[in-house]
Amino acid sequence: MGWGRAFRHGRRGLSWTKDGAGGQPTWRRWQSHLAAGSTWWFTTSWASTTVTGSSTWLVAAAWRSSWHICAGAVCSGIDASQRLVAVARDRNPSADIRVGDMHALPWGDATFDVVTSFRGVWGTTADVVGEIRRVLVPGGRVGLTVWGHLKASPGFWVMAPFALAAAPEVEHQAGMLALGRPGAGEELLARHGFVDIERIDVPFVAEFADPDIYVRAMASTGPGYEAIQNVGEAAFADAATNEAIAHIRDGLPLRAEIALVGYLARTPGAR
Repeated sequence: MGWGRAFRHGRRGLSWTKDGAGGQPTWRRWQSHLAAGSTWWFTTSWASTTVTGSSTWLVAAAWRSSWHICAGAVCSGIDASQRLVAVARDRNPSADIRVGDMHALPWGDATFDVVTSFRGVWGTTADVVGEIRRVLVPGGRVGLTVWGHLKASPGFWVMAPFALAAAPEVEHQAGMLALGRPGAGEELLARHGFVDIERIDVPFVAEFADPDIYVRAMASTGPGYEAIQNVGEAAFADAATNEAIAHIRDGLPLRAEIALVGYLARTPGAR
């Protein structure tokens, strides 16, 4: 799970992400609500896109990009994986990026103006919202995204291989998705003292150049690993390949539109 405090420019913020092909619309939507000119924190949790997501957002914060986020930013970040931290440091040599755990943030109370999480907080790790609340200043803002109604998504097919995991693991996967259910995220945020809570739908698309890339991407995820542990690498690869072949588009990449839900809220008080 990747983390990254993205930029410090007068105000401070915190976030964790899981970015993908739909990242630009997500960023633009969040920028309009969460205020540029803050220190941001990013986390990512889908192994195939973790580094791309976290380092891309760090770069976007560090440079004055086409999204006009902030100029002269000082970036820092944290990730649970030493390998991903090494890649992020390579891509962002001026950033302070460390290995760490979102359940024990190495920052004091009321440190950040903005906290965001992009598929980094799950129904099975909902207690992390308490840490978010702790490090936010009065009037600080939070933005979270979680999976929405996956089975109703036209791109749900990309996750079909995950069902090859053992029954307890599949049940755990379902628990991870709990925050996308109607009212779940709102209740969680309110319970931890957030106000002005808003739920929005966020455009999200995953794309893969070909079936081989899709299989490798799915195998690199946590649920993919669990499926491989249960049925073996060959069986997983065969199932994922067949799934991809069924969705090939002539001359175009594999494409999956997936329901993504966003939550916006703030802490009480004035910043």
